[in-house]
Amino acid sequence: MSDDRRRFRRWCAVLAVPAFLFVLAACGGDDGRAEPSTEPVTQPADEGPAQIAALSSDAAEAVRTLVGAERLVAVPESTSNEHLGNHADEMAQVPNHVPSSANVDPEQVLSWDPDLVVVTARHDGEQDAGELLEQADVPLVTIENNWGSIEQLQDNYRTIGEALGAVDRADKLIAEMEADLAELADQLDGADEPSVLVLTNQASDPFIAGPGSMPTDIVRHAGGAPVVDGSEISRTMPAEPEQIVGLEPDAILLVDVLGRGEESFDGLLGNEAVAQLDAVENGRIMTLPGRSAMAAGGVHVVDGVRDVATWLHPGDGLEEGGA
Repeated sequence: MSDDRRRFRRWCAVLAVPAFLFVLAACGGDDGRAEPSTEPVTQPADEGPAQIAALSSDAAEAVRTLVGAERLVAVPESTSNEHLGNHADEMAQVPNHVPSSANVDPEQVLSWDPDLVVVTARHDGEQDAGELLEQADVPLVTIENNWGSIEQLQDNYRTIGEALGAVDRADKLIAEMEADLAELADQLDGADEPSVLVLTNQASDPFIAGPGSMPTDIVRHAGGAPVVDGSEISRTMPAEPEQIVGLEPDAILLVDVLGRGEESFDGLLGNEAVAQLDAVENGRIMTLPGRSAMAAGGVHVVDGVRDVATWLHPGDGLEEGGA
């Protein structure tokens, strides 16, 4: 029996205390602004893990930004989607790609010979694999929140940075994000907060982004009031015309994850009742690419905040970010 096969069977036989586990507690330019530098700092080969399998797109982007894509041995297929990520070309060069819709096979992960595996527990396939992988000789980082806010993203970068030996790099990125967000908050001080409905096209039909999602948190930082806050909607869910009409948003933000543009929302926005909403009749609708609105965009979510703020507050002298 091969050593790899023995190791895999040992994982399956023991489901007790993890050997090495980082757990994050759950609660997911020219204008002179400080732009977060997304160019990774390459570390010497003897500093930190060099064969990293990041099994979610948000974690993969974190690793790329912190230490470089050359240290990745496996990432999800979705990381090479230019509409979802900002470094699709680099991610396409990673040797192994995990189908986004498939459960993760622990034996396959083992075959990549990683010296660190990063999983996000909110994903069922990753969680199942993690329950086996945590008993391996390979260190495991488990992110237990849903990357659902800028604060959670920053916490996760710190956690992953610790595992990679890149704490200083993580702290620098977070400080740059905080400086940009603080500047924007000062500019928005005292401004009205229009109510905003966030819709995404992450599935075949549009979804309403729930209160614990990254796009909704972006709206909060951009000086908007998410209509789902305080509503009966507690999670991201398929969008129904009756719900949208009942929420009566002042504005509608469309998050384009699939690259299909505003047209992918036509069936919903063209509904007779929805079309009569002031936001639709007055054209107060914005489309934001997923790479600036989802956690897989990494530090570029700050660009998304500024873009949304500029749209919501057109007379306040704001400038768009880098989306």
